[in-house]
Formats: sequence, structure tokens, C-alpha cells
Amino acid sequence: VIHSAQEPGAVAAVLGGACDVGTRILPQPSSVASHKRWLLALPPASGTLTLDAGACKALARGNSLFFAGVSAVTHPFCERDAVRVLDSAGRELARAVVNYGSEACAALAGRQSREIFDELKYHGPDELAHRRNIVLLTAAAGEAVKG
Repeated sequence: VIHSAQEPGAVAAVLGGACDVGTRILPQPSSVASHKRWLLALPPASGTLTLDAGACKALARGNSLFFAGVSAVTHPFCERDAVRVLDSAGRELARAVVNYGSEACAALAGRQSREIFDELKYHGPDELAHRRNIVLLTAAAGEAVKG
């Protein structure tokens, strides 16, 4: 509550439950974390990942993105780039900052995380994009997930 310091008894009135004193500022019921706002402000995504239905559901629940749920990789992108995340119908569900470039993503699409070393010959993160680096865009995808 914001009120004038010149108004006698205002603090006591607020503490007593008065609603007509000062200006009340209530928290928003759902907000997008500042990190996810930053993700939305990044330059346009350079590449796209198309997901199967199971991966789309997992994203809507706020989970990280793994290679097993990726069905297609299009347009070149680099590690740490923002990419568009699409469902099988081509609707954009999310934006994500990825841990791998497009070549590695294409090689690992549809595969399990335990196969990363076998394919790439180095150990990298198990997830293609951590949930902290994914922001959902559509109501169908579950609204923007809090960070």
C-alpha cells in the first residue's frame, strides 16, 4: 500500500483492514520470469526444431527438451542460439536457447541422451535445452512457464 505520510492514522487504518486508504498494488497471478523475458527479447530465432507429441506435452508441463522428442531440425544454428520450437503441425510453441548446434541436433534427433558421447565423441549436457532456457509462447503449449 502506498499512502501519504501527511495523512494521520493511515498506517493504523491499513493495518486494521481498511481498503479505501492509499493505493494498493497487488501481485500478478502469473508472470514471466525476467530471464524468460530476456529470451523473448533475443534476435529472431535462427533455426527450428520440430517436436513429436510427447515432447510437446513435456514442454507444456515445464520440462527440459531432450533429443528423443525431436523429429526434425531445419535451418542452421549454433550452440547457444535461440531457436523456434514447433509442433508436428508447424505451430510455434516455444523459443529455446539450445546447448548444441544444428549439426549435432540433426545427428541426435530422436535418440536418447546416453547416445550423445557415441555420436559426438564428447560429453555434453543431457538436455538439448534446459527448461530455464525455454519460454512457451502459446496457450496450447501451456502459457509462459515460470522460471
